[in-house]
Parts: sequence; structure tokens; C-alpha cells
Amino acid sequence: IARFPNVVPANQVCEAIVEGVDFAPTILDYCGVQIPDFVQGRSLKPLIDGSCTSIREEAFIEYFRKGDPRSSAIKTREFFYYLEETGNEILCDRIKDPDELKNIVNDPVYQEALSGLRKRLTIRLQQAQLNTHAVDAQY
Repeated sequence: IARFPNVVPANQVCEAIVEGVDFAPTILDYCGVQIPDFVQGRSLKPLIDGSCTSIREEAFIEYFRKGDPRSSAIKTREFFYYLEETGNEILCDRIKDPDELKNIVNDPVYQEALSGLRKRLTIRLQQAQLNTHAVDAQY
């Protein structure tokens, strides 16, 4: 979804987890501009130049539109966890169910994973509210 001639080869694909907020810091980084503390996201430059293969363990997603319930989600390589402000939850095992069609939120086998994802989502919601970079906190 991005192209930088003479820097990023055409048709290069990266399987790393990234977020939309990572594009602004990436552009600033390539321009040689120090990324201000108030800017959310992380530079994708290390992924692009190959100095690392991952910059985050999860993607944080928020959705809010007037008239719809506010919702947020965490997506890892293994799980997708979704929470509406109404309390509706969805949990999908992305390994066993890559199309994310089966809600396993009530399956006892996944309760430990569910608890961890709830905690991670709570942390990310707080960080977004505070607009901080403290994404590296231990879960």
C-alpha cells in the first residue's frame, strides 16, 4: 500500500504486523525528521530496510461512528479479539480459523488466552487515550 521508488522494491511484501498509525512516523523517519513524542505509531523503516522482521506483536484497532457502538480489537498472529462498548465480545483462533468465522469466546479451552487479550486491549485503549508510546509494556 506504499511505494518509495529507489528505496522499496516494487511488489515487496512484508508479513509483519503493522498499524495505520505507523505511516506518519515512517515518512518522518525517511525525511530525517525526529519523530515527536505526540505522534502515535512506529517507523516501518527497520522492516523496509531489512534490519528487523517485526516491530510489534499485535495490531490495535478502534472503530467509532456516530450511531454505532464504539468497538476496539487486538489482532495477533494467533488471535483476533473484538470488544464493543455494549460488552459484546468475539474471539477467533486465526491459526485454526484463518477466515475468523467461529466465535470461541465462550470456549473453556481459550479462557487463558482471552484473559490475556482483554488485558492487552485494556492497556492499548489506555495508551491511545493518553496518546503515549508505552506500547512495549509487559502484559
